[in-house]
Amino acid sequence: MTELYPCKKFMGEPIEAFQEKLHEEVRELDTAISEFLSAKDNDYILWCRMMEEAADVQTVCESIMAKAGANISQRDAWRAFVYGKNKRRGYLDAPDK
Repeated sequence: MTELYPCKKFMGEPIEAFQEKLHEEVRELDTAISEFLSAKDNDYILWCRMMEEAADVQTVCESIMAKAGANISQRDAWRAFVYGKNKRRGYLDAPDK
């Protein structure tokens, strides 16, 4: 599965509820990253939690785009636009060592 899906259950909520959920999920991701980085070794459980929280943030963002009225092809087009922008800026290039 590579496609992002919005949470349709909450589409009746106001956009402010999505904003609050985004803040909540970003805080949880921040905590998960901090906990992973502070582990003495590569703790798989903490790594899994960090991945889950990152995917939660992606899902909320996809839900915000859907709530704002963007259909699947429009959301895909926006992701492609940002991908192209990041590519032009060199953000997708491998770091120099």
